[in-house]
Amino acid sequence: SSSRQQEKMGSLDHLIYVCPDLKEGMKMVGKLLGVEPKVGGRHKRWGTWNAVVSLGPTVYLELLAPDPTSKPEEREGDSFWEDFGTERLGTFAIRTPKTGELGKFREEMKKSVSHDIGDPLKGSRKMPDGRELTWTICSGFGKQIVGDGVVPFVLDWHDSFEKKVHPAQTSPQGCTLLSLKATHPKPEELATIVDALCPSMKVSKAETVSLSATIRRADGTEVVLK
Repeated sequence: SSSRQQEKMGSLDHLIYVCPDLKEGMKMVGKLLGVEPKVGGRHKRWGTWNAVVSLGPTVYLELLAPDPTSKPEEREGDSFWEDFGTERLGTFAIRTPKTGELGKFREEMKKSVSHDIGDPLKGSRKMPDGRELTWTICSGFGKQIVGDGVVPFVLDWHDSFEKKVHPAQTSPQGCTLLSLKATHPKPEELATIVDALCPSMKVSKAETVSLSATIRRADGTEVVLK
């Protein structure tokens, strides 16, 4: 049944907009969306910091940039992007259907579409009000992002929704994500995996890789972020 299928699938959690300079990225995105993103916090182990804006009750946009205060000795391994390059939607994340089931979800994906979502890794960041946000992330990429960012990574937010600390709930409100689309030179190689992880996103063929999100602003106008 479709509801049973629904339980097996992850749901869209957040989009990642990469930018070489967070403050500049915040200005650009704020202008486009009509809502000013707010600084979320710093990820010491990755040498990055972020800003966030809500795109609905359960989805948000994360702006991710190198942290200028980061020291190499604090970092544990590589950032996801060696080179942050130009501002763009870089990848996106889904969360597991139920909390505590990353392992089960990983096995299901291996079995059904021969895709390994990667080893679980605990993540956290201090929020400006001092509270700590914690999650577990499975990122099968290290330096290499699967499908150039078109294949999402997977995470589990534990009890963040119940505690009302999930970024979709705590970030500046007013925008709604309407759709997410992708292009890739070889969509046929990724289609099965993307469809299993995030069926609402379609990948079409193009010479370049891109992600684009259609977002409704608070004033009702629709804009595209890519």
